[in-house]
Amino acid sequence: MESVIEAIRVAHDECANSEVRNRAKAACDEFKNLPDAYTCAFHLMHQRHEPLVRLFGESVMDYVVKNKWNDFQYHTRVEIRNALLSFMVAGTKEVLEEQVFIKEKFVAVLVEIAKRDWPTTWKTLWEDVSGVAQKGDKQLELSLLFFGALAQDIHDFNQDLPKNRIRLLSNALDEIVGRILDFYYKAIEMSFGKFQQAKSVSDSHSMKLYHKIMSAGLKGLQSYIEWIPLTQIEGKRNLWHVFCLLLSDISVRTTSAECLILLLSRAEKKEKLKQLALFDFVPLIIRSMSINSDDFDNDYAFQKRVSQLLSLLGIKHLQYCQTQFIIPPNYETFLEVMLQVSAHPSMTITSFMLPFWIALLKQREIVSQDGFTNLLGQLLNAIDNKNHKLSAVFKAKFGADASRDFQEIKRRLDYDKHDHETASEWSESFLIFRNSLVQCYKTMTKTFPGMVLSYLEQKTIRDVAKVKAGLEGNAQSITLAQIEMESLRHVISAIIGEVPSEVLEEGPNSPYYVLVQNILKPIFDLSTGDAVVTKERLITLTCFGAYYKTDSSSVGYILSAVIEQMTYMAPDETNLWNLSKSTIDTRREAGKALLNLCKTMSGKLLENLDQLTSVISNMFLNNSLLTGEQILAVRCLVALSNGMKSYEAQASFLSTVLQPTINDWTSPAVSSVVKKMSSLLTFLGANSSESPYEVRKRSEKLAGLLQSFFVTWTQSRIPQDPQEKIQGGYVPRQIPVSFAPPLGNVMIPVQSSYPLSQHVPVIFPNICALVRTLHQLWTPPGRSEVPPEFQSLYKIDAKRYFGLVSENENEKTTSSVPVHQLVSQNIDHVRIYSYKLLEFFAMQKEGLFTLPQLPELLVNSFFCHLDRLEPHHLSLYLNHVVRPLAVYLPQELYAVFLPMLHEVLLICFQVLNSEWKKQKDSKSKFKSNEENADDMVREKTLRDATRTYAQVTKEILLQSSTNSSQNAAPSPFSNFGQPVAPKVESNVALKLEPTAIFTFYLKTGTLHKLIFDIINCLSFEDTQTNAKCTYILDIIVPYIFQDSTIPFEMKKEYVNLFASTLLSMVLMCLTEENSEEHQENMVGLAHVIFFRCWELKDETASGVLMKMPNITQERYGAFWKRYEEAKAEKGKKSVFRQFLTETVGIKMGSMIFKKQSNILDIPDQFWQHKLEAKPEEEEDDGIPYDLIALFGL
Repeated sequence: MESVIEAIRVAHDECANSEVRNRAKAACDEFKNLPDAYTCAFHLMHQRHEPLVRLFGESVMDYVVKNKWNDFQYHTRVEIRNALLSFMVAGTKEVLEEQVFIKEKFVAVLVEIAKRDWPTTWKTLWEDVSGVAQKGDKQLELSLLFFGALAQDIHDFNQDLPKNRIRLLSNALDEIVGRILDFYYKAIEMSFGKFQQAKSVSDSHSMKLYHKIMSAGLKGLQSYIEWIPLTQIEGKRNLWHVFCLLLSDISVRTTSAECLILLLSRAEKKEKLKQLALFDFVPLIIRSMSINSDDFDNDYAFQKRVSQLLSLLGIKHLQYCQTQFIIPPNYETFLEVMLQVSAHPSMTITSFMLPFWIALLKQREIVSQDGFTNLLGQLLNAIDNKNHKLSAVFKAKFGADASRDFQEIKRRLDYDKHDHETASEWSESFLIFRNSLVQCYKTMTKTFPGMVLSYLEQKTIRDVAKVKAGLEGNAQSITLAQIEMESLRHVISAIIGEVPSEVLEEGPNSPYYVLVQNILKPIFDLSTGDAVVTKERLITLTCFGAYYKTDSSSVGYILSAVIEQMTYMAPDETNLWNLSKSTIDTRREAGKALLNLCKTMSGKLLENLDQLTSVISNMFLNNSLLTGEQILAVRCLVALSNGMKSYEAQASFLSTVLQPTINDWTSPAVSSVVKKMSSLLTFLGANSSESPYEVRKRSEKLAGLLQSFFVTWTQSRIPQDPQEKIQGGYVPRQIPVSFAPPLGNVMIPVQSSYPLSQHVPVIFPNICALVRTLHQLWTPPGRSEVPPEFQSLYKIDAKRYFGLVSENENEKTTSSVPVHQLVSQNIDHVRIYSYKLLEFFAMQKEGLFTLPQLPELLVNSFFCHLDRLEPHHLSLYLNHVVRPLAVYLPQELYAVFLPMLHEVLLICFQVLNSEWKKQKDSKSKFKSNEENADDMVREKTLRDATRTYAQVTKEILLQSSTNSSQNAAPSPFSNFGQPVAPKVESNVALKLEPTAIFTFYLKTGTLHKLIFDIINCLSFEDTQTNAKCTYILDIIVPYIFQDSTIPFEMKKEYVNLFASTLLSMVLMCLTEENSEEHQENMVGLAHVIFFRCWELKDETASGVLMKMPNITQERYGAFWKRYEEAKAEKGKKSVFRQFLTETVGIKMGSMIFKKQSNILDIPDQFWQHKLEAKPEEEEDDGIPYDLIALFGL
């Protein structure tokens, strides 16, 4: 035994040699498997040993019970069980001396035995454990812990138990639950009485002792109160009353509040009214809230719990009122307390209150009561300053001598710091809190618009005055003024957005109109040079769109208050290309504000279109806007054009907007840049020693031109209503086009006329030239022309990879961006905009597909140097070039373009295949941390590209059966041109069917190449790609097998492809770990191939199976006999699956069990207080009730 104890000590000695420690650990593991390990475990558990040794003894016992219990004879199990019960009596130390982990592990061992023997062979569990509990205080605590852990393991942590065993244990627990509750009740009664006696004589030792027992009792009860019948909670023991009275005792008040929360959180169906019994004890809850200790953590933890409790109680009542309206006792007092709690400086506590207020405001029976408007006014005052976006950073700006005006803010920051350990954690919580606050304002406005607008009128006047005064003060005051304005903006946005537009249309005759006007005036009159306040003011002004529509002077508001801020510069700023971030944000918000107004009130602004266009044109002429700001201005004009509803008017206006950009794009200067690599690199700054400012001014021009086209095409709209289309002139038509032989003259049908299509022939040639040049940059000659310091453009920027296309990307000061990074960013931007412009041109058809020279243009640009595309480029290319060209291609042009797209898809697969081989080789090499990081990013881009390839291929070859009326694929070899509806086995196949493109490739004999590439995608190490490709093949394979119109020789070629290449690949994939759904699809696909070959008497599939190492002639013969005997196809599939499982081996992913969430666990930083592992403080004497009396009820 001594050698075992020494091994335990060495195994946990951090100073010992690792080899020695490993030998000691191995010796300890071997000890657990000794035949008499459980006997030795009792010796190790004796209290004379150190805690580490005792814990190991309990771990040995736990191991024996879990792994060897069923191997023991009945008398041995009884002997061990009785020994453990005796250990409860004499084997542990006293309550305050014993380590917590020793108690918990011992209880866990006893629970494991109960889970196996009770109630079948351990029929006296209740009598045994409750009998031991009467032996003394330590035995009582262990018994309380045991019954709590037992219920928890049966109802919550039962994943290791069979269902029938869970049912048996649950029934047994139900039979004795009444006695268990009485046991807990009496234990709490006894310990609380003795705690009070000890307190009266200042016996701190006894106070700590009985507090421990009380806590064990309350914690144990939490395992029961979530599921026991509510009738067990009422009656003679009335746990509602017990818990509420215990709220006034500092030592156990938080645990008591948690018990009440769990009771209220129960989802009762028939006994909802019983949960409202807690309203009877609202005075007790209120009294407990007035009791404080000297420990801030203790008090604040209880305040959060009781706030959660009150809010949950209020919501439970409102849920009940949905079926039957009642006013519970003490409801008026309850609402007064809710108001007081809502005004608490803690954001967390207020966040608990808001769901209740939102739900309450939706209950018309309650809000219609007399006096509720007064309550609403108090609520508005309670949450008035809660919207301020304060943070720990702001606290650092306060000096030690901060004025009293800042004391409330500092108090709130103290609570925020207590609840949130990091700034990001606080930001996330504040975002959720603000959303709830905004929802509360919106709900109030819907219910009481007049009252809320009156409140907002006074608040706006007051807060704007604070902002003005703050901006004239020191740095602290300015910061507070900025926060005040940001907060006011959110409140105004929430309230004004809910004011019905019809009441504003009444004009000055409406009281709401006058109130909104009075709210707007202080905001409009606020003039300041502070960038942050100016930005918030601009955002606020956009909230009044409905009001502007009714006010004839609204255009004056916009022109003077919004547009002029698009050129805002701080007094100390003179260089447009070196503005501060706050200035850029202000200018950007001004552009967004104008865009928002152009969308919401385009009709009003169209009346003053000339004036608005003139102002924006002057900004362009004066070079007052940055590139991104110019794009915003263009978007504003495009948004206005969407309200014209006339083809001629919209086409004329958009031509006027686009013409300056078209002139720049087709100018000799730009044309020469896009057609030659060296010129492009020089233009972008790669061959220049200029400053970042100069490089940026010039290089962003190219991306800016393309982005102007991009936003014009993406943001312009035509009417969707058929009648409006006809009235506006957006009519469908046939466009004659003369292509080169063999296509010749064709008529291209377009469904709608787009005003922008007329500009495609002018814009597209230079886009093609630019794409060709970009593709050339990634060829070996192109790479050699790039200077060494700019070679980083060939490296993926991981930080920008996922957000590359954002058209609203924030402007950055060039002082922080190196020239090579600017070059790389602009090259990425022009590539993306070029690809996406082709996509939008293809969607509109007219303009692109009516270009006679389109085949030549594509071959020499978008279709050239594809073998040099990087994986992240390939994703973009497949999504925005290949997919739209195929999906929107008119069938009249199939003969010319589909062979090209076929070759493009084959090249794309070759690129992917080559990259996967490189990736596999790369993993076998030793690399630095930086190289490993680069490999991870590259592998991610490769997986994305592969998944995109599979998805795009699916969209090209397959279509939804619901859309087949227009684009159904007729059987290519049918003389009558009627679609074939083959019988298919897979349920998935019923949802999709081949497209006309699929038919074209099948008829021309080129489909097998695409299918071969799809099959080979299964070899890539990416589960999502495999699933997509299996999905495609699951439809294609049955279709080809069953289409009787396919010529025999061609079908034979496909049968060989499926039965050899595809079946071999599927068998290989089945040996890898897959999800259950993917594995089922794989087996289904393999059987489709095998079954069709069996029908055709083709032995190719049998030959592939015979090549598998585990499949012998004898095994295959037995399988073939069972397969022949199975009559239905479903039966044959079952035989086939069983055969694969026994021979090939199908590897399945493991199941993952997830713990169910608990109301006390979410979110941790709110529910869990910081009292764990802290000694209990002595409580105050001023308890307002004689709590002992509760046990005499």
